[in-house]
Amino acid sequence: MKLLMQLPNRSTFSGKRDYAILRLLWDNPWRRGEIARLNIGDVNFSDRLIRIQEKAKQTYS
Repeated sequence: MKLLMQLPNRSTFSGKRDYAILRLLWDNPWRRGEIARLNIGDVNFSDRLIRIQEKAKQTYS
């Protein structure tokens, strides 16, 4: 895991994004889809909180 975390180039925007995604996947019990659905509005930087939206429940008939 240490090697994987060193791969993103954190001097670029995409590298910072990729590093943040890897940290979210490693440090939290969230699913990939929950992280993929994150928007900037889901992040509260001042309170250091992230709001995770659950997958919409589907009904079948």
